[in-house]
Parts: sequence; C-alpha cells; structure tokens
Amino acid sequence: MNLVELLQDELKQKNIQDPVLIARYIYIRTGELFDYDPSYEVGNKEIQETLKEKIFNIEEITDFNVICYSWAHLYKDLLTRFGMEAKVIPGLGHQSVEYTIDHKTYVADLTKEYKDITKIKFALATENNYPKNVSKEKRKQIVLEWDDKIGYRKNMKTETVLEMLKKELQEKYPNKEDYIFNTYKVVEYILNVPRKYVRPTSGRKYIYFLLEFFLGEEYHVKSSKIYNIERNTYIQAYKSSLSDKDHFYVYQRQGDQYQFKEVSIKTIEFLLTADTLKSFYARNILDPNDLKKQSLRK
Repeated sequence: MNLVELLQDELKQKNIQDPVLIARYIYIRTGELFDYDPSYEVGNKEIQETLKEKIFNIEEITDFNVICYSWAHLYKDLLTRFGMEAKVIPGLGHQSVEYTIDHKTYVADLTKEYKDITKIKFALATENNYPKNVSKEKRKQIVLEWDDKIGYRKNMKTETVLEMLKKELQEKYPNKEDYIFNTYKVVEYILNVPRKYVRPTSGRKYIYFLLEFFLGEEYHVKSSKIYNIERNTYIQAYKSSLSDKDHFYVYQRQGDQYQFKEVSIKTIEFLLTADTLKSFYARNILDPNDLKKQSLRK
C-alpha cells in the first residue's frame, strides 16, 4: 500500500486543507489502519531491538504492525511529507511525536498505554493528540472541533451503541453470572462487525477494553498468551468461572485473520501439547490439578 497516495486521495475527497486538520486526520487514519505488534511483548531482546529499529517505507507499506518507536517515525515521516515540521520525542522505553504548525506545538502519542490505538478502532474520543501547553478542558474542546471538521465520529454513535448493548444485556440477564457469560458473546460479535475504513483487526487490548467496559468491577478474568514468530500466530486465552464451572475463550490471530470464541477445555489441553506453540497457558489458565492430569496423558 502507498500510504501517501491513499492519504492524499482521502484528504482531497474530504477537502481537508488546513495543516492542523491534515495532521489530525493522519493520526486517526494510522490508528485505524495499524495495530500494536504483539511480538514485542512476548519476544526476546533481539526481537524487541529489531522492532525498535523498524522503519516503514510510507510509499510501500507491507505490514500494519507497529510499536511506539516505529509508529513515531512513521507519523513523523508522514507529517514531513505533507509539509509539516515534526520530530520524534524519546522517552524512557517509549517514543512519541511533537509537530509544529504556525509556531504552535502539538503532541501525538498513538500507542501510549495502548489507549488511542484501541479507542480509534471503535470510533471513540482520543486522549493523546492535542495542542501542547493547553489546559485539559480546553484540549477536549479543540479536539472535538477537529473531529467535527474531519468527519471523525460525526456519523458514528459508538459510545451510545455500547451503552445500549450494555443496558439490554443487564435487562435481559439480571443474574450476574448469566450477564458475564453473555458479555463474552457480545464481545465476540462486536469484534467481528466490519467497521468502515478500519482494517479488520481486533487485538487483545480491544478485548480488554470491551470486557472492562461491560463488566466493570466484575472484570476478574485470567488470561495467558503465546506468540509464534515463525507462524505469525498469536493466541490469547481467557478463563472465567461461572456457577463453579470454568468457561474458556480464545482469541487467535494468524497472519491477518482474527477470531474470538468460546472453546472447550479439550482445546486448551490440546494447546498445552502443541510443541510448535511452546505454550505458556499452563501458568494461568489451568490449575495444578489440571496440569497433573495433562502430564499423565502425555
């Protein structure tokens, strides 16, 4: 993908010419198109260093996985291409971007605490792109005006939809355990709904976001993860106990394909035996008794 040409075409179609709005539009679009690379969290130091040094060719994007380092350089390069002055700001194990337009400085940090890169996927208000040295209340007002002008969230009432779903669930399932159980079904549904202009991705941070939104204080879910570099496969497993019965859910990414669904304990046990995955499920998903049973089966 030639990201420069894509952005040029979209900005032309939307008649966005103000550099401030162009910078905001590019921020939103990178949040829609790119996903946080799971291999950084589970990879060894060599893999992490490689990902830190990753530089995108903005005219030939071949993958859409970023970490703070690679996104910061990507965003800086895009702003520079569109005639703006921008620089990468190094931090302690983190990088962000500052850019200047008409002697005013702006902050951009898509991956900070995974917030904006998650929220943008659901067309929610962002937190980490705003004018520098402006009060928090004033920031919100300014960003709201930006988003209205570029059309972001203009025709999308995602927050209302999520609130409606939550209310419907609470009314339909007054029993707490029934509500929790069906929350997972709703999360699966939401993650599989195609979102216009958004790359089909639904990483574990989005699952966390939705579970926390629906469950609130009841969000006490055990989870484990594995990432297989060779196969480009990422798996996250979740366990919740309802009425003394364990329920297991698996989110899986293989290449660009995603899935989130409930599975049987047999599936979890199978994953334990999969040598190619080098499974880490054992630590959190299955208890010591389960592990003893599994070792006897081998």
